[in-house]
Amino acid sequence: MLLLASIEIQNNTELLTLKFQNLSSLLSLTMSSNSKLISLDMENVSYLQTISLSDGLQFKIATLKNLSHLNSVSLSFFSNFESISFENMPSLSTISITASALSKNISFRDVPLIKNLDLSGCQLTTFPESILTLKSLVKLVLKSNQLSALPLTLSTDLPNLQVLDLSRNNFQGNIFQQPPLIYLRELYLSNNSLASIDGIGEYTSLRVLDLNNNKILSIPLEIMEVSSTLYTLTISYNQLHSIPYPMTNMRALNSLLATYNNLSDNERRYLYQIFNPTSIQLII
Repeated sequence: MLLLASIEIQNNTELLTLKFQNLSSLLSLTMSSNSKLISLDMENVSYLQTISLSDGLQFKIATLKNLSHLNSVSLSFFSNFESISFENMPSLSTISITASALSKNISFRDVPLIKNLDLSGCQLTTFPESILTLKSLVKLVLKSNQLSALPLTLSTDLPNLQVLDLSRNNFQGNIFQQPPLIYLRELYLSNNSLASIDGIGEYTSLRVLDLNNNKILSIPLEIMEVSSTLYTLTISYNQLHSIPYPMTNMRALNSLLATYNNLSDNERRYLYQIFNPTSIQLII
């Protein structure tokens, strides 16, 4: 008996809905450029490991349930996408939904091992609360959306979160004055409208901080409180007039990139002079 291990459907102009059930041998599903496809329903496909879907103007809904060996899901370029649900997937670790208008809902139920979630370019205006149920989440990418606030319980609800990318959103003022993400190691906040990073000293596990293209006026002295962990700081295209001189004593700092700010020529020369004897690579 022939066992079907993979399915690939491309450039189909007739499919409207697609439903898979009880396929014991299927390992992978790939679909792209199916112009009329509206929905996908998969249930009890026990050995399926990967799903990759892309480029469908009409695609709106995906329902995935009881896929015990599914490891990764990738969806991209669905301009009318509305909702997706994940239920009973004990092996699922990576989800990527990008450049798709996730206008209504993303739901998770019994998906205990998700470690990587990418929702870049999904036109999100509010943080999806369902993400807070993903207790194993390590990396969360939400860049290129329209977010302006984070849940106050983010740190306690996602205790394993180490990497957070919020680049290209609508954050203003100071994002650091809410409860700190004390276990976070990498934080990407470029291309927002932040004016202050007061409170940064509470981020005691932080190693990488990207603040390019904001409206930040100063680096507070409390930056020294992350001296033992912070390895890279990029803060170019802001409104800095100075950089704290004690930063020369930051023990873990390897590189400080702060080009295109409002530093005077004299200030720039002096900074190069005091940073030169250190192991910190300064570029201003």
